[in-house]
Amino acid sequence: GVATYRLPAARGSGFTLLGAPQVTATLNVTGTFPYIAARLWDVDPATNTETLVARGLYRLSSTSPDGRQTFQLHPGAWHFAPGQIPKLELLGQDPPYARPSNGTFSISVSNLKLTLPTH
Repeated sequence: GVATYRLPAARGSGFTLLGAPQVTATLNVTGTFPYIAARLWDVDPATNTETLVARGLYRLSSTSPDGRQTFQLHPGAWHFAPGQIPKLELLGQDPPYARPSNGTFSISVSNLKLTLPTH
């Protein structure tokens, strides 16, 4: 139940995320009370460790959950050092950060675009 997307490793001197990461994707939803829990990680391949950088919840409209959707994770500032990899996870639950949905649902994700505002 987890969709994972990895960006290319940071090059040069790395880069600094400054603001709210934005996810845009085409969604196809079945079931009731759907939501997406999104987490952005900084993966260090040298030590095989991950650091949570940002997260957010997106509750889909019950009347029009399908189609192209855009949502943001909580804003912040984080430096991705050279060689480190930004990784986005999309989940259908994230307790205890968010309580589980009252319904049962599935979400198909396609044409995903992750935008990281940088300084």
